[in-house]
Amino acid sequence: MLSLTTPKLQLADPWTIESPGPGLESARADPREGIALRVGDRPFARSIARLYELRGEKMPPDLAALPGDTYLITHAVGLVAETGANRIDRIGYTATFQDAGSTIELFPNTRFKEYFSANVGFEAGVGADGYAKMPTLVGTLGSGMVELGAGAELKLSTKAGMLGKLSLSIKSPKIQAVGIASSSVSWQIDKDNDPLVGDQVLVQTLLVPTGTKKITFRVQAYAMVDPGLFARAVRLQTEPLDVGATLDT
Repeated sequence: MLSLTTPKLQLADPWTIESPGPGLESARADPREGIALRVGDRPFARSIARLYELRGEKMPPDLAALPGDTYLITHAVGLVAETGANRIDRIGYTATFQDAGSTIELFPNTRFKEYFSANVGFEAGVGADGYAKMPTLVGTLGSGMVELGAGAELKLSTKAGMLGKLSLSIKSPKIQAVGIASSSVSWQIDKDNDPLVGDQVLVQTLLVPTGTKKITFRVQAYAMVDPGLFARAVRLQTEPLDVGATLDT
């Protein structure tokens, strides 16, 4: 199951908080004080072929004939702020793998920003091919529901060509996501009305060679912090962390 860990937090550019001159030494407090970033230390993987089995069906022939296996990978990034949560304007998360494979889709993504509910949750349809679809195209939902880790849920659809409806916990609808057709994916989440404290759940659809048992990601999170006192925003970032996802077959 996906859990979160707290890597050491670094200043990306320490010189940005150096004292500006005599008598102003106290004006540059360490912006890391009271702030911690957490990242998922074991991304959770679900096989799309296995999810079809849960529906009592086989993969559609046109998809089963394609090379490789497709997985939904659940990532998470979290912010803990004892004080000054409102000073954090943005958090980001990057995951990169060196193994063979390619990213098919990202959830949430920039194209589906309008599909956030009133409590800032995110919903999207997931096609049989792993691509994002409009939630209105999902069709009738069956009784099956699959936990993807960290609160992410997939309610299985009974409609041909649709896997189900994905629901994620997100703290802001201001999101950008990049990395399709790549081995490196990134999400950028900007503050909206409320502080960004808490966990953000992110899902990647990944295509890997058939028979792959495990994939290793190097993950890193960052936060942009306004230190006040007319200083420029500073970037805090976690040390890179290597984490592995076991792929069920």
